[in-house]
Amino acid sequence: PYQIEGPDWMPTQRYDIVATIPTGATKEQVPEMLQALLVERFKLGVRREAKDQTVYELQVGNGGPKLKEAPADAPDSDDPFPQGLPGRVILRRRPPPHGWAISLNTATRQFHFDAPRITVPELCSVLELYVDLPVMDHTELKGDYSVTMDVPSGGGRGGGRGAPGRGGAPAGDVGNPVEQASEPEGLSIFNSLQKLGLRLERRKGPVEHLVVEHVERVPTEN
Repeated sequence: PYQIEGPDWMPTQRYDIVATIPTGATKEQVPEMLQALLVERFKLGVRREAKDQTVYELQVGNGGPKLKEAPADAPDSDDPFPQGLPGRVILRRRPPPHGWAISLNTATRQFHFDAPRITVPELCSVLELYVDLPVMDHTELKGDYSVTMDVPSGGGRGGGRGAPGRGGAPAGDVGNPVEQASEPEGLSIFNSLQKLGLRLERRKGPVEHLVVEHVERVPTEN
């Protein structure tokens, strides 16, 4: 979202889109077909340009990565937490594939992030829930990983850059358990990443933006 610029109504206007995928089409072709739909029905016109912006780069730490590769049988299509998490209240989750959850341990009052299978670019979108800047992947790590880490409370509440809807992560059921939790001394997303052999470095540089030059608010009829 931080790379898209357009009319003020774009982030709030909602549409019901019903489309038929042609027989034989592959999953990889769907984005191209969606782009064609936006051009045909909304008269969408865009351009790409680089703009200087402050961001975080996710990098491998000096001691190398400590991520665990996801086992072959790790869930990637079904809900990885169908029965919830024992002793936890799930506050936020991403639906499959590559599902994850942010939860609160009801005994220790500690927040956790759990992902049976996740890529590093997907992890970057999660990290944006805890920092006020975009997070760019500069690790060159290409695999799928099992990631578990303690996290601060902000990502479960849907505040800041983690507002509901960012990164495909709908807000969960946030109630009194969150409000009663206290942050452990010294806990930060930076410390949690350090335990995984990763680090966040702040920098300023060119980031590609997609500028919407024209789009109709009312699409054409079927």
